[in-house]
Amino acid sequence: MPQTILLDLNMPVMDGYDFRRLQCADPLLRDIPVIVMSGEDNMNETRKKTNSEVISKPLNIRNLFFALEQNFDLH
Repeated sequence: MPQTILLDLNMPVMDGYDFRRLQCADPLLRDIPVIVMSGEDNMNETRKKTNSEVISKPLNIRNLFFALEQNFDLH
């Protein structure tokens, strides 16, 4: 099982919001932490909708590492 999911909201076929709903409904997957990448302006709203940490696109690797360090125990 992955330790963390890095999720883009803009995906073909299924968007990130649909993925999160399905993930949270699955007992095997619901506890995997998620970092959402979003180009949307309202990060707080995206955080609420996805119940996830959110970082802005384009992806900045420093922001990704900071989100991992601040929000997840990955050891």
